[in-house]
Amino acid sequence: MAYESRVYIIEDNGSFHEKIASINMSKIPNANSWLSLFTDEINYKLFIYDGDTETDTDCYGERMKEAPIEKVIEWIEKEMPNSDYRRLSVLYSLLKGFNPEQWNAIKVVHYGY
Repeated sequence: MAYESRVYIIEDNGSFHEKIASINMSKIPNANSWLSLFTDEINYKLFIYDGDTETDTDCYGERMKEAPIEKVIEWIEKEMPNSDYRRLSVLYSLLKGFNPEQWNAIKVVHYGY
């Protein structure tokens, strides 16, 4: 079974974490570099499977990890010129669409499936 990635874009309001969007990244090229972006284990739970069940672990039982939006954008900007992986441009466009002045802290949470 291949390790695949889904990311959740969340707004961190301090005591509340709202899921804004998600995107399946599937089996992303340069997976080791990609996964190394997500270093901070989340200390909250998200509704992943349905609207009734919260979790902080992925399908492999690993604690989900997050990265600041700026860090993920920077990585994509470096990776895209060397990759034709079509999902990178979709994620990039989504992340660039967030105006930091209109949101609290936006974070990208990695979920393995």
